[in-house]
Amino acid sequence: MVKMMTETTRLNLHAKSIENIEAIRCKINEIIKLYNTGKYPIKLLQFDMFVSMTMSDSFVLVKQYTAADQRWEEIFIAEQIYIKMNESLKKLIGFHKDGDRKSYWIKIMGSYVQNHKELLEEYDTIKKKLIQYAQNEELQCYIKSYRNYAIHGDEDLDSLKLFKEINEINIDYTFKLFTQWAEFLKSISAFISSCYKNEVEKLK
Repeated sequence: MVKMMTETTRLNLHAKSIENIEAIRCKINEIIKLYNTGKYPIKLLQFDMFVSMTMSDSFVLVKQYTAADQRWEEIFIAEQIYIKMNESLKKLIGFHKDGDRKSYWIKIMGSYVQNHKELLEEYDTIKKKLIQYAQNEELQCYIKSYRNYAIHGDEDLDSLKLFKEINEINIDYTFKLFTQWAEFLKSISAFISSCYKNEVEKLK
């Protein structure tokens, strides 16, 4: 059954998305300032920018959804949310049972914490949570199915079947999953802030 969010929820999400977009805009400006000093690790800044841009993109989609007044707009934006979740998870940790060695979290942050052992425990905690999330087959198949509908359509050109599937997108569930994913991104952003504090201490 398709569930529709209430008007109160829609208004609250709209206000919150504007607030988050503004906060991330300030964060991105701060990353540029840090880059211009030439004193911070470039890979750390690049990863922080990736996370910040991913969060900004996601909250822009939420804002667009809350302003939509046509069902097809809502469907399209919900699909874009699933695309963003799937593609960013692929970059962050991948879908290997131990995490992709080339993923940003393992390749960049894993390398960083080797020289900052005090951050290793928190790094490992986030890594385990990301892998557990990525290895939830039922959840990831659900997310990927809507990602594939949006990108590839139906391979057998059964557009009537495709329409039925996407028209039944559960909006409540979509935003429940998005909220869960946003919390992951926020925890990663907070971890990067801890890394910056370490860099400040080194500069003293």
